[in-house]
Amino acid sequence: MPKRPRTRQILLPDENIMAAKRRMLPTFPPQDTRQLLAEARLLADHERISLDEAVMKAQRALKTKQVEELTRVMGFEPESPTFWRDSFMHLAELHHNVGQLVHQWTPIKKTETSYFVKLWQQVTFVERVEILSASIGKRETFRRLAKSIRSGSRNSKDDRAREAKLARAYYRAKQKIALVRKFAASIPPTSIETQAKFGLLSLSAFEKALLDIGLSGDI
Repeated sequence: MPKRPRTRQILLPDENIMAAKRRMLPTFPPQDTRQLLAEARLLADHERISLDEAVMKAQRALKTKQVEELTRVMGFEPESPTFWRDSFMHLAELHHNVGQLVHQWTPIKKTETSYFVKLWQQVTFVERVEILSASIGKRETFRRLAKSIRSGSRNSKDDRAREAKLARAYYRAKQKIALVRKFAASIPPTSIETQAKFGLLSLSAFEKALLDIGLSGDI
């Protein structure tokens, strides 16, 4: 009986990245109570307040100074109207996994790898052409792409041949993707990988990023 593919998973953001961010933050040593009392007595005499009031005031001043240093390292501006919320959320994410995601996927079969890679390459190629052609037109897009893959030859005839080859590849890919998308509409997708196999262009940018994680881990 063939073994079932083992499910893989990854935390987002990656735990190594989160640990590195935690290490960047300063930690503060505890304040000696004798030092605190000495500072408080000076403050009490200077401002003519009770020692208890001076202790609380000295502690608040130290906390404010440490928080300013901490948030400066985190990169938040005190002038921002969302300063305290952003600072709190950042610390909650770093130390309590607030908002952390786990992405799980089943590795694709080796026999399907070439299909995935080829289809993924066609999709990204079509997307690239369409993004560029929206501002400069398809003809100029193919000309620029042909120029970018030029392999030493400066012959204009070779450039035109590359442009024609890219144009043919683009229209073939569009046809293939349209057929796959049509087929995808006839089956209910059960996972991101299934959608990738039969629909791909129907995926959102977020889903494509998750699919990239799975493909890069399997190929």
